[in-house]
Order: sequence, then C-alpha cells, then structure tokens
Amino acid sequence: MEHRTIARMDWLLLAILALAGLIQIAGSVNKPVHPAEDAAMLMRYSLNLAGGNGVVWNIGQPPVDGATDFLFMVLLAGLYALGVGVEAAPLWVGGISHLITVLLVYIGVRRFFHGCRLAAVLSAVFLLLGSGLLYAEASFGTPLFALFCALSWLSAQYTIEKPDSSARALLFAITCLLMGLIRPEGVLVAGFILMAVLYRLGWKLAARILIIFFCVFMVLGGAYFLWRWNYFGYPLPNPFYKKGGGSLYPLSLKEAWNAVRELSFPFWLVFAGGLIYITWLGLDYFLFSRRWWKDLSRFLHSLMEPSGRRQIVLIARSLGSVLLIVFLMGLLRRSSDLHNELVFGRYSANYASLLLASLTTGIIAFFAGKWLPVVEQSAADNIGRETPTRWNEAQRELLRVTVFSTIPVMGFTLMWVLLSNEMNYMWRFQYPILPIILMTWPLLLDRLWRISVLPKLVDWPKNIRGPFTLAVILLTVGLAAVQVDRWKINYQPDGRYDVAEFLAGYADKQYTIATSEAGLLPLYSGWQAVDTWGLNDSWIAHNGGITGEYLAQIEPEIIMFHADFSPLNPKDEAGDAWGAMTLTLENYARSNGYALAAAYGESPADTHYYYVRPDFPESDEIIEFIQSLDGGGYHYGSPTFDFNKMLWKKE
Repeated sequence: MEHRTIARMDWLLLAILALAGLIQIAGSVNKPVHPAEDAAMLMRYSLNLAGGNGVVWNIGQPPVDGATDFLFMVLLAGLYALGVGVEAAPLWVGGISHLITVLLVYIGVRRFFHGCRLAAVLSAVFLLLGSGLLYAEASFGTPLFALFCALSWLSAQYTIEKPDSSARALLFAITCLLMGLIRPEGVLVAGFILMAVLYRLGWKLAARILIIFFCVFMVLGGAYFLWRWNYFGYPLPNPFYKKGGGSLYPLSLKEAWNAVRELSFPFWLVFAGGLIYITWLGLDYFLFSRRWWKDLSRFLHSLMEPSGRRQIVLIARSLGSVLLIVFLMGLLRRSSDLHNELVFGRYSANYASLLLASLTTGIIAFFAGKWLPVVEQSAADNIGRETPTRWNEAQRELLRVTVFSTIPVMGFTLMWVLLSNEMNYMWRFQYPILPIILMTWPLLLDRLWRISVLPKLVDWPKNIRGPFTLAVILLTVGLAAVQVDRWKINYQPDGRYDVAEFLAGYADKQYTIATSEAGLLPLYSGWQAVDTWGLNDSWIAHNGGITGEYLAQIEPEIIMFHADFSPLNPKDEAGDAWGAMTLTLENYARSNGYALAAAYGESPADTHYYYVRPDFPESDEIIEFIQSLDGGGYHYGSPTFDFNKMLWKKE
C-alpha cells in the first residue's frame, strides 16, 4: 500500500477545516436543545460519580451499569467535578471529538489511503457537515466513539506499514482497548479491524501484532472486566439484558443496513463497485472456466443454431398465442364488488396484475423470432477452447484491498442483529463506521481505476481534465449543500424538561418518580427515580419487566409513562413488552388511588401520562402545575392536548 507525506498545502487545508469546525461548534452552544433521553440517563450517572457517590442511578443505592458509554461517563464526571456545566460538558466533548475526527479523516485519506487533496477535502467536509455535531448537541457520546473508531483504523494502517514494530502494535492495541471501554460494541469493532489486519499481512507478519493485541486485552481489558463484574454484580451492561438478552433482531439488522447506506451515500457505491468486480472475477475463475459450464454453454448455443432455433420459435409462438387467448377471455370476467378497489371499475388489483402478466408474456413469446439470437455452428464449436485467464497483479491487489476494506464495514453492520434498535437516535449506533468508510473509499477507487482502461487523471488532456475537475468540485459543493439541508433539526421545547424543572424544587424531599421516560425527568428533577423500562434498574432488567408488587415496595409519588393510548382511546391488551409495562403502571396507579393529573399528546395514540399520589403534602401543587401546561404549554415534538381534560368535557 502506498503512503504519502502531509505537505504544506495539506496543513493549510487542515487549518481551514479546523477553523470551520470551531465556528460550527460555537454555533451550537446557544441552541435551544435539551439532552436526548438516552443521553440524559448517562449524564445522571456522571453527576452522581462527580459527587463521589459511585456509578449509581440513585444516590445511596447499589451500583447499576446503565451507562454503557463507560469512558464517556467518566470523562463527563471529571468535567462536572471541575465545575463545567451539565449541558456544556457533553457538547464540548462531542464537538471537539467531532472536529478531531474530521481532521483525522483528511489526514488518513492523504497519508494512508492514496487519496488526492480533492478526495480528502470531499470526505472531511462531508463528515464535518453531517450528523456528528447533532449527536453532540443531543449530549450523546457518539462523536467520541466515532473518534476512537477512526483512531483504531488509522493505527491499524500505521502498524501495517511496519508490522515488526512493537511500539506500533502496542499503540494499535491500546486505541482498540479504549474504543472498547467507550462503548461495549467497540470490542467487536476492534475484532473486525484486527481481522482486516490479519488478512492484509497474513499470519506470519501479523504474529507480533496478534500477541501484543491479545496481551493488552487479556491483561488490561480482563482486569477491567473482572472489576466491573465485581462492582456491578453482572458481567455485561444492564441495557444488554434488557435490549439484547441473547435474541437475534432481524429488524435491527435491516435498520443498520439502511443506516450505513444512507449515512455514507454516495461513498458506499465505491465499495459496491469493488465487491461487484471481484464477484465477477470469482465467477469467471470458479464457474465460467469450468468444463461443465462450457459444455452447458455449448448446448445452449446449439439450440440457437438455425435448425434448433426454428423449433424453439414455433413452441414460443404457440405458448404466446395461448396466453393472448387467455388474456382476451380473462377480460370478460369481472371481479367481485367486495374488493376495496377495482381497476377500471371491473378488476381487482391481483386479477389485473395477472391479466397484465399474461398479455406481456404472450406478446414476448409470440414475437420470439424477432429477438432470439442466431448462433452459427462455428461459434458454438469455439466455446471452451479459450485458455482460462489468470488474474493479473492489479486484479489481485483489488481483491486484497476490497476484502481488507470491507471486513470492518460489513462486520460493524452485521453485529447489530444482536441488539434491539431502541433509542437509535438519528442512526447514532451506525454513525461511528462513517469515518472508516470516508477514509477508505479513495484507496478502493484508485485500485478500481488502475484495472480500468482509463488513464491517470494527470495524463488526461487539459481540455478534458479541467471540466472533469470542475465537475468534481461542483459535486463536492452539491454534497455539502445536501448534507447541510439533510441534517437540519427544528428544535422544540420539551414538556418533560418543564415538569422536571418544577419538580427540582422538591428534590430535597427524597421523593421518587417511576417513569418510562428516564432521561430528562430524573436528571433535572433530582428525584429518586425508577426506570420502569429497566435500562437503569437491575431487578427489572433481570426479571422480565416491572410488576405491581415491585411498585408497591417503592410507592412512588409520581408515575409517568409514554403510552399509545389515552383516556379517550383506552387500551386493554398489551400488544408488546412496552404495552405490558404501560398497562402495569396504569393499573397500579388506578388501583392505588393515584390522581391522573394529565395525559398530554398530539394524538390520542401517543401520550404522556402523569399520575400523582394524592397523600403527600405537595401533591396538589404538583398536579396544579402539570395541568397548567395545557393549552400548548406542554410540548412533545409539537404542542399537545390534555386528553384527560377532554374526557372531562366529553362527560
């Protein structure tokens, strides 16, 4: 693999990218956005850790590993201990991580992946204007994880340059370990990158790298694993038992596949081109050059000789005539009026499709003599006499580069079959593979270009090279414009934040809220909290869900949940696990005399329920405030209505 040095012009472009990134980050500081629900959960852990209370969901209770972004949580806790604001800390960590990743993508394209400056700028700008900063604005640790995915991939290339260097192998192993400490799936990504390195170098050259890698993971990674198992009581993060549980999730895999394609378009087309080409080479070598295939080809060609062709045409015309007669007779039949829709007022959709298929196939078969090819005897006899072609060095290099580049991308995409797609905000789970794709595509394109008949761009005539370069620049500008428009968000107030701010006035009372929305409400209220879905509750995660008996032990002052029903549109059957949870919460609240303060929603099938226990001193004040948000004051994506109050008016 060829490598380049970073020239003076590259440093200038890097400075421009850094300045643009800093301006972009500064513009995010005062945006009216609150942390996303999943991010707010982690921030609560960080605040508790910063206060010296350990990794706990509720102060004074046993540790819970609900914050899967472990190093990100620890980093935020350190910043909180230094006095950085609750929302400012994740924004700056995410923003700076995003900017560094952009710069690394440019450096990676130029240094390791044989890309020209235009390709490096295109990749860097595409990433800069993408969704990375939006994750930071929502307080997610996604940009930090993406940064270490990029660092691990770059350190792998750095190690491949000199596989006998222990220092480089150690650097690669440590970056992969840190990636795994940021997110649990980072361990899998590290494994995929290691597989790519092993494929590229072979067992012999990669032996030193493998030994150092496994030593680092066994010693340091093993020590961390044993510590967390002892500290939390379970070997894996709490959300895994709730969202994974040993099941497979085909829908999550489908969503991951779509996410990778959408996030990386059009760059994934280069990977597809490489895969298609090597697939064709494989078919040519393992199939088309086999004797049985050539015998079959000779037989099929013999059918197209004049004598055999006449018989085939006669049979095809006969079948076509039958199908056309069937079509004409079918036109006389009328479908039942019981169908929801009738084509031309006569035929059901399925029957109309059958008629169309009969007509099309009949016409094609009837006119077979016009389109069936004619093969001369000499052409059929020559099949199989050609000498099988061997792959040249350029084709073998394309195979190596394609497989090497695709291993981490395909592995990363396929691993999401192991986890539920819950809380995959704007494809944040799949975003970290994007820097790897953006760094690697120029190398694949270069290898594809080398096996094509096209000359190198520097050898093109100036009257062609100029317009082509201009077209690429316009494409870059167009992609940048699309990225800017694509990732715009219309920020809205959030009623859960408003309620939490009000409840914060009673934080010293040690009251408890049981809620399915375990982000903003627990973070900003400061109340003890029960995550009724179980991501932050070990008992719920390991016992199949929340129960009325569990709630009775806690006796929460407030029960709040996100439901797909309302007082105007009640629900009796659970339907799924979330539905079972909401019905459990509602049944407990009703049977224990809780007052329904409000059921806010834009529609009666998407609501936020607030039940308040009426026997504690501040219950009336809390109910009054929650109800005061009616009339557009409670936002959940858009202004909402209190369907509980609508029920009063209806009755």
